[in-house]
Amino acid sequence: MLLPFTISYTLASAVAASFATWIGYFSPFMIFGSVFMGVGIGLLSCLKINSSSAAWIGFQIIAGIGGGSGIPAACMPPQVVLPATEVSIGIGLLQFAMVMGSTHCCRFCTNSALEQFEGAAEEGGAGS
Repeated sequence: MLLPFTISYTLASAVAASFATWIGYFSPFMIFGSVFMGVGIGLLSCLKINSSSAAWIGFQIIAGIGGGSGIPAACMPPQVVLPATEVSIGIGLLQFAMVMGSTHCCRFCTNSALEQFEGAAEEGGAGS
């Protein structure tokens, strides 16, 4: 089920890296990727149980193109601004920050949702 997303992500990543190397700018690919990823994920959230295969495959391809062109582009700035001896450290720190940021975001969102559910349960009472 994730094959369309994975293939489009991989191809878009290779194409975006090639074009970024060719034109010398990586920012347009990050913007393009953000737009396509947002649209693709939004479309995926609209799927119904009886949606056609063409719909979910197409939506995954759109999201994969966005992710493939935008997410790997975040690793390009350290390669441009850091000396060659520090590039691996810079990319390692960037990847660490990306993973830790998303981990903490999930934790904060979960805590917020739990607080709302607890508040709603207290207002409704135990037997409602």
